Amino acid sequence: MRNKLHKNIYLVNDLVVRCNSMPNCLNHERTEIIFDNGGCIDNSIVEHYFENYIQIPNMHGAFNMDTRLFTQITVYEYFKKYKNTEDIFLYAVEPYANISHVMGSPHSYDKVFCLEFSSKLALQELQDPTNNFYFALAFPSEGTIQDDTFKLIHEALKKYKIPSHKFIFTIASADIELHYEKFCMENNIDISNQIKVLYWTWSIRQKVKEAADIQKNKKLSNIDGTNSSIVTENDIDLTRKRPYKFMIFNRRMRVHRILLLSLLGKDFIDQNLVSYDFAQTNDTAQLPFFNGRVNSDYIQHSMRNMQELLDDKPLSFIDFENVSSTMGFGCEHKIPYLDSYIHVITETNFDEAGVYFSEKTWKPIIGLQPFIMVNYHNALKYLKELGFKTFHPFIDESYDSIEDPKDRIVKIYKEIDRINNLSIDEIHSWYESIYEILVFNRILLMKHQEDYMYNKEVKFLTKIINYVESN
Repeated sequence: MRNKLHKNIYLVNDLVVRCNSMPNCLNHERTEIIFDNGGCIDNSIVEHYFENYIQIPNMHGAFNMDTRLFTQITVYEYFKKYKNTEDIFLYAVEPYANISHVMGSPHSYDKVFCLEFSSKLALQELQDPTNNFYFALAFPSEGTIQDDTFKLIHEALKKYKIPSHKFIFTIASADIELHYEKFCMENNIDISNQIKVLYWTWSIRQKVKEAADIQKNKKLSNIDGTNSSIVTENDIDLTRKRPYKFMIFNRRMRVHRILLLSLLGKDFIDQNLVSYDFAQTNDTAQLPFFNGRVNSDYIQHSMRNMQELLDDKPLSFIDFENVSSTMGFGCEHKIPYLDSYIHVITETNFDEAGVYFSEKTWKPIIGLQPFIMVNYHNALKYLKELGFKTFHPFIDESYDSIEDPKDRIVKIYKEIDRINNLSIDEIHSWYESIYEILVFNRILLMKHQEDYMYNKEVKFLTKIINYVESN
């Protein structure tokens, strides 16, 4: 049974072109190509912006939710028909990939906050403290909180004379409230001048949908043309010893992934399933890279291992040789999951602020694997708050609470190394003992579709409704 919202929510757009809603707050000095494309932003439009303007700053979005939860209208329709109703109106902007380009950061193309390009009518309504017309900066696709994010938001509110309570910021960072609370304390921002921050993520809906489609035998293709496949309970043979202890996927060579690989070294990589491509990074086995990024006791250890990898094994792959093109979606083979026991999740964030669960987190849960989480500190804490179970005490998960990233990465390495020194028999016996937990996690994850997901979306939007009603 599907729950209902107790009040209507409208997504308001400045423009509609041939039935396609144009993203709000685009700089219309360069949107002629979008109009020529009938208002449709496809890959050709995205590539055009990449080639000429760094990237398209934002897309039209609806929080990555069931679109039936909203009614979409134009600003013109709002004034003509809805302005004096008690409903809620969200003038939404959804950043594309990198939030900097709507925030007006120094390395954005326009270097001004996206509100510079809102319609005068929309801005007029946003400036009114008494109505139900709110600005919604919706970023459910990423979870990194950049150093200047809150600063730029508050500067924009002042510049465009928008009351702080009229700004709703949604991001896929599970600890967003803590980070904003800290910012407000450090900058003496009274509660009356604070914005509303909320956690919402797109990845769980998208990854579960892909897994469900594969389960239903829909023919989804991987990048190499093979059919996508995922582990089912029927695939699990608890009497079979698996050849590998660990599996670690790495595509983009982010700093924490390089550090972990340099700590683990070539022998570990040869014995396990590990993917990476050092041709995708300029970092080498030099002291400046490791200084301040890893505990000083391990710098020489890491440098030696890194040099050996660069010399002898600059590329390692698991299922797709073209590592740089292997995505979290559209690249699923079940065999590596059935051939290994423990998944090391190298998430997007580590020292960057924000507990972010991308599709990388959901992959081992779908594959019925226990995991070690390489993420921002307290990630496991927030994952458990979502209802998932983890694997302490067999895996010492005390690394999760270590705030200093250079100490956290060493603690994770030492725990992986400890387990790697156990026998296959010991790890296999433990895997058998926790199999019910793995099934529990997978069942919980796979619930995130249809009515269950719809009701979670209703619950989230009800938070927005309640917030607006309280102002």
